[in-house]
Amino acid sequence: MKFSYPLKIGIGFIGFWNLQTVAIPPIPIVMSMRSPFWMWIILALLVIALLVMFVLLYRTKLNNLYFIRKSQVQDDDLFRKLYNKSPIMMHSIDMDGNLVYVNDYWLKMFGYDRSEVIGRKSEYFFTGEIKENYKKIFRQLLDDGMIRDFQARMKKQSGEEIEVLLTAELAHDQRGVPTHAYTILMDISERVRAEKLLLEGKHKLNSILNNAVEAIFVLQDFRIQYANPATVDILGYTLEDLEQFPFQKILFDDDKEWILNNYERRMRQEDVPQKYSFRVKRKDETVIWIEINAVYLKWDEKPAILVFLVDITERKTQEEQLREQAEELKKTNEQQAEMNKKLQDKNKALDEHQVELQEYADELKAVLEEVAIKNERIERAHRDMMDSIEYAKLIQEAILQTSYELEGVFDHFVFYKPKDIVSGDFFFFKKFNDVYLFAVADCTGHGVPGGFLTMLGINLLQEVVTKNNVKEPDVVLEILREKVKHVFKHSRHHDGMDIALAAYDRKEFTLHYAGANMNAIIIDNNEETILKPVYNPIGYYVQENQFEKQCIQISGSETLYLYSDGFKDQFGGEKGRKYQFRRFKEFLLANHKAPMSTQKELIDQEYKQWKGRQPQLDDITVMGVKLN
Repeated sequence: MKFSYPLKIGIGFIGFWNLQTVAIPPIPIVMSMRSPFWMWIILALLVIALLVMFVLLYRTKLNNLYFIRKSQVQDDDLFRKLYNKSPIMMHSIDMDGNLVYVNDYWLKMFGYDRSEVIGRKSEYFFTGEIKENYKKIFRQLLDDGMIRDFQARMKKQSGEEIEVLLTAELAHDQRGVPTHAYTILMDISERVRAEKLLLEGKHKLNSILNNAVEAIFVLQDFRIQYANPATVDILGYTLEDLEQFPFQKILFDDDKEWILNNYERRMRQEDVPQKYSFRVKRKDETVIWIEINAVYLKWDEKPAILVFLVDITERKTQEEQLREQAEELKKTNEQQAEMNKKLQDKNKALDEHQVELQEYADELKAVLEEVAIKNERIERAHRDMMDSIEYAKLIQEAILQTSYELEGVFDHFVFYKPKDIVSGDFFFFKKFNDVYLFAVADCTGHGVPGGFLTMLGINLLQEVVTKNNVKEPDVVLEILREKVKHVFKHSRHHDGMDIALAAYDRKEFTLHYAGANMNAIIIDNNEETILKPVYNPIGYYVQENQFEKQCIQISGSETLYLYSDGFKDQFGGEKGRKYQFRRFKEFLLANHKAPMSTQKELIDQEYKQWKGRQPQLDDITVMGVKLN
């Protein structure tokens, strides 16, 4: 039977719908031009109904895509704000080495507009060794996935070159294919220049001291702190001997008292002759005459004396001989005059030598002053680096302050002790009518990387509980986990956080709790209740489990404790072991009835006593809240 063209289209459409929806064979509808009119109407209505269903189906899909894209744009905006506001140079390159993004601080440091650098080869901005070996270094980045603490030289738009410390890491898509690389750069030009100048100054100083024919040493607390090789040659002792015993041991007994008196007066910066001579005993017990030129200075920030010493034994012997000859020949004026002339000539030569020695002293003093200036430059560069970290600390404290509104609402304390300047822990409080949310979180890492994660974590948590109006702890953690996973979806590191979250309904006197790898403790009248978490982090995890909520009825006399693992993991005590959770729980039980401010002081005292001289292992946060 032959069919018209429109009828064939209707039959094919019905067959397609059957295949796509219910997976049954196509139903052929056999109609001819002689079929009744009502059959044509039924066919037309069927086609219209199918078209309406398709439109509704695709509209739903389009709406879902729209909301997913809107969420991605919001997350990208948050990341770009943190990226641009950072006081550290950052840029991103694609797999061909082209710049695809630079932050504001990068543009400020190099003097370019964004339009001048985006799309250009990153190789263009490097000079020196890294430019010559760029392809080899780029291949290393692709093979290893990361380059850490690589020193390179880069060129500004003005032509000025700077030294940078570079760290780069590849980012991957969902299939694990690298798409681009993030790079962090720190300007270390001042530090490199200062280190070079300091090294040159040290070489120059060592050359002067090692080649001097005079003994030069530093005397502090009447012990030799430094001595050049000539000191060892003149005094006959080894350098180890001179550093081990007091200087008065080598003094001749008859000269010891007035030499010690001169030393003490000079250390008090009283008026003492700068140059004088006396006798000392060499290691072989021979006595020699020496002449010193002493200068007061600071050595390692403590008073000391810089001593220039020459052996004048021969001169003294000659003087003695001359005196004897003068006495013998004093009847002969001619001989006496001749001997006096010889003596004057020798004294003149020694005076000239003393002038040279004074010049050495002045040059040495100038070198020491130059070294002090170079040390100041290094300290200034260090201060600049610390200022950037302090700025990150101020940002973190400001964000913490906005999420901390417990004052005047509950009797409480927060013991907050970062390991470094910036902390990887954060605490959180939010009020919903009669429901109050408390949280303590421990982000991946500590220091500056952990600090960035805390700021991201607080912002995401604020967004979940405020914009989504969610106050059930388990639901909050589920949404927070998805948001963290979304932010780090292109990272190959499992960045995230552990968190303890409690919601207290003051009207119903109930406490709801949910935790991610962090438990909590409720103590009432010397009895504790441990609220255990689901052992999953907020972030990617292979065996992902749903977060669970626990409900506790509150009488009004309980105390809630939330804490990170920094306190219980701290090494210390007599045997250098960890504090452990059992000891931490017993400590809270023993002190939970004390006022909250007293509890905070006791925790601080306990931590310091346990830690002793051990270094702090991790960031520490303990929050205590009286549930009344």
